[in-house]
Amino acid sequence: PSQEDGRATEGKGSPYASLAAMAGMTAREKSVFVLLAKGYTSKLIAEKLNISPGTAKTHIKHIYSKLGLHSQQELIAVVEQNERQSQG
Repeated sequence: PSQEDGRATEGKGSPYASLAAMAGMTAREKSVFVLLAKGYTSKLIAEKLNISPGTAKTHIKHIYSKLGLHSQQELIAVVEQNERQSQG
């Protein structure tokens, strides 16, 4: 699967995979997480993953809780920081 659809989070070098694993995310949360980190809205995530907008929002709330974050901007910043650390 392509990373674009949010399912490919398993690559060892992926900044998504290590964060998702550390947070104990479910497979669906990992998919939502990747799209969220790429800047997708809950509505677009729902459309992309064929889930309801309410379900997408629930997954997003769980992701924020597991990562100790409060916004998409914080999530993106953490992913970017993790990516820089894994490259250096």
